[in-house]
Parts: sequence; structure tokens; C-alpha cells
Amino acid sequence: SRPDMKWDVGDMTNMHKYEDGSFDVVFDKGALDALMSTDSPDVREKAVCMFNEVARILNNSGRYICITLAEKYIIEALLGYYCTTSNTGYTINVDTVQSKKDSPFVPFYVDITKSSTGANVSNAKTVRLHMDEFGQVNPASANRLSVPCISGAEAAEQLTQVQAFHQKQYQIAKIEVGRFEKLH
Repeated sequence: SRPDMKWDVGDMTNMHKYEDGSFDVVFDKGALDALMSTDSPDVREKAVCMFNEVARILNNSGRYICITLAEKYIIEALLGYYCTTSNTGYTINVDTVQSKKDSPFVPFYVDITKSSTGANVSNAKTVRLHMDEFGQVNPASANRLSVPCISGAEAAEQLTQVQAFHQKQYQIAKIEVGRFEKLH
């Protein structure tokens, strides 16, 4: 029903058939999570290949939108890559995706936007988290630019804590007679 839409199948770690800067947006709903289903050196290497290709095919103001469950090693790899790339600047905004699905993980909406090109670009503090420490929408982030930027490492740690909180909350909801949880 969409004659102008083009569908293509390819390898997200090797998109050689596309020219540099040929896309405005790359949308990833679970592809990174599927690629990084385990935490091993070869899987991390494949993820870097994917990030390199995404960065290459995005135009100068392009956006990589990633919906992820953000396991610790996945969010570290994602933010680590885009916060340490030296020749391109990125701004990164992270929101929670509200879901009615009963799950121990909170999905995150990660918007990575190219902000400039050229040498001497700093990505030191480029991440904005639009949520509180429990993963709830932060009312202060109504003005998205008013949210302070933090480093990728700080953001990864906070997102890991949000996931840990939700996992514990999920486990507590499933407590049965004879089972207990110790919280510190």
C-alpha cells in the first residue's frame, strides 16, 4: 500500500551498499539487543562494526534511534561508542518507554543525534537522561534542553541502577510464601 517505500535486507554490521551520509534516521527496535545477546569480545566487536556503519551512513544531522532493554554491557557499549567518537559530536537523549508488559526490564528510547563534524569535537558530557532515579518521567524535563548533560559513564551507571531497581521491584511482586528478599 506504500509504493514509494523501499524495503531492503542487509547486514547491519556491513552496510557497504549504502553511501556515506545517505540516511536521515536509523531506527533500531531491538536489533542491538539481539546482536548483543551475550557479553563476549566477539559480540562487542560486532556491535562496534554496527555502530561504525550507523555513524557512517547517517548524514551530518542524522539520528540513530535505539529502543533497548539496556542490559549493563549493552548500554555501556552503546554510550561508550558514541561518547568517545572523536571526529563527530553527538547529543544523546534517553527516555523510558512506558510499557504495560509485565517485565523486569524497562525499555529505553535512546536518541543519538549527530551535532557537528570536524576535528576537536568533545563528547565528554553529551547525555541527557529524561527520567528520575526510578525511571519515571522527570517533570523537570518538560524543557528538554534544561536537563543537564552528563558523561556516558555516568549515564550508563544511572541506567543500570534504574534497571536494577525495576528488576528488584519485579522480583518483590512475585514473592510467595516461604520466600524472602533482603534489601540494603
